[in-house]
Amino acid sequence: VESLQIAIDDSMERVIRSLLDVKDALDADVVSKLVTVEQHLYSLTRPESGTTMDALASVLAVECLTVGEVFHAYKRIFEEDDAISKWKAIELEVAKLKSAVGRVSTFLGLPETVSALENRDSSSHKLRAELLSLKEALLVITAPTSIIVQWKQIKQLLHKSSSSHHLVPGIIRVFGLINTSSLLDVSDVFEIIESAQQAKEKMDKTLNKLLNEDLAILLSRIDSIDMSESTLGDSSRATSSLVAA
Repeated sequence: VESLQIAIDDSMERVIRSLLDVKDALDADVVSKLVTVEQHLYSLTRPESGTTMDALASVLAVECLTVGEVFHAYKRIFEEDDAISKWKAIELEVAKLKSAVGRVSTFLGLPETVSALENRDSSSHKLRAELLSLKEALLVITAPTSIIVQWKQIKQLLHKSSSSHHLVPGIIRVFGLINTSSLLDVSDVFEIIESAQQAKEKMDKTLNKLLNEDLAILLSRIDSIDMSESTLGDSSRATSSLVAA
């Protein structure tokens, strides 16, 4: 049981770390920069007296390059290459956590585990105590302060950088065509956004199943075990659901 708990704790920490990496990248490299570009473009519509057309064109060119850089950074987050993709790291770590949860479920169904729990000796007492500790570790995963809150923030950032939010379409309307050294155009931008949205929807389903189905069933199985002999007492189980963006 101890090794199972270590695997659960380690996997959860890695999932949260990977979520934080993506959240920070989306915030700093994409959304915050797009907001700045929008502010600068707004300023261009109300230039100071005496500002020349050449000066305005120069500022617009800089903002154009910035937008190109932003969407290249956006694309890198969702790259297919596991070595550089921050999003692939989330998928990998969530899969490991799901596997760790599955191993706990398998352990509970082993004949020797069932037999041990039916006994009332010292080893059974120890096993019950360990399962209560493991239950607490599982509850941390579903707590609204851990994976759920990080994922909610990522979804909010992805919404702000999507075509359904005013930010991106507004910038695209100003440029019409984003001319950069890499020739990133409007179709490229919307392809990047669509790919990110598809990845988000897929991960949303994966996390919902893990948190609201797999873990809920596992916690219910642990709750069904008679823990009356444990000196640690019983703790109430709380389940959580992903908060829709």
